[in-house]
Amino acid sequence: MALITFLMPDAHCEHPVGGYKVVFEYANRLVNSGHAVNIVFPQQYKLITNSIVDKLKNIYLKLKIKPRYTPGEKVPCNWFEVDEKVNMFAIRSLDTKCLPASDIYIATYYTTAYALEQVSSSRKYYLVQALDYFYESEKDIVLRSYSLDMQIIAISEYLQSVCKEYARREVLLLHNGFDFNYFRQSRSEEQRDPKAILAMYHPGEWKGFKETTEALKIVLQQYPDLNINFFGAYPDPQLPDLKYNYSRSPDRALHNKLYNDAALYVTHSKNEGWGLPVGEAMICGACVVCSDIGGFDTMAVNNETALVFAVGNVEQMAEKIIFALENNEERIRIARNGNEFIKRFTWESSFRKLIEILNLS
Repeated sequence: MALITFLMPDAHCEHPVGGYKVVFEYANRLVNSGHAVNIVFPQQYKLITNSIVDKLKNIYLKLKIKPRYTPGEKVPCNWFEVDEKVNMFAIRSLDTKCLPASDIYIATYYTTAYALEQVSSSRKYYLVQALDYFYESEKDIVLRSYSLDMQIIAISEYLQSVCKEYARREVLLLHNGFDFNYFRQSRSEEQRDPKAILAMYHPGEWKGFKETTEALKIVLQQYPDLNINFFGAYPDPQLPDLKYNYSRSPDRALHNKLYNDAALYVTHSKNEGWGLPVGEAMICGACVVCSDIGGFDTMAVNNETALVFAVGNVEQMAEKIIFALENNEERIRIARNGNEFIKRFTWESSFRKLIEILNLS
């Protein structure tokens, strides 16, 4: 049995987060394989660049944002069923003295990787799930984190290629899996309203929701009777000039219904390491229309498993949606291809690969 500790960037567990979901999935499988798992959360997120602006931001965060949990307090999660054997708790900071003694440490974000660099251990890993910079001042320090002295694990070929430019050793590839028990296809591709469109709302600029709505407005000029549905973990975006239905934090039944009702799942995301909703939509039989960003490349092959447009090109996104609306047989073909292709990405195969990487077999 090994004791494994995952280092998280902060304790924001109120809303579903793809990267956290991946960690929780692996943690559950590890404890059910006889290993012990800690997931530690620093009390507050901290920018670690040396710029004066970021130092001021850290002061602001410390003064204005009250820590959610005290050190040692259990950190709950109400949107994912984390096994009770997984030890999830807050720590004062990511300083070495605050980290629990472990056999294996896994960083999950660039701030946690720099913290892990200070730990004396021969079994340090860095699970890279995205290019995690949200401020331009963070870009260089994020990229340099891939050169730290630990084993880099990338979740997609795109991230693997980026990390290879900086890494000291081979960058290992570990695709995410999908939960084929949680998400299921219950309606055939032919039985859907061809004008039913689904998209996920997220307020982050990099998620491209603004561009998605702009593309839909272009499509509405030709097809004013679109059936538009949005879902997300955040409050309704309140778009008075667009007719749509919004589902906030849908439960399992509604989440599946939204995907299964949709003929098209559309996204204009600008930065993803993987893109779980794209795969979830494919599982449920929706035809995916997505941007050509690296994180989608593993799943989205243009005109084969998805309809792909150039990121930033709203008009081209609208054209792809219109193509699907006007070519129903093509929409069905691509949806079926995507549904078959995505079946190779199971959590079982991903977990076996993780066990191999961690030398736990």
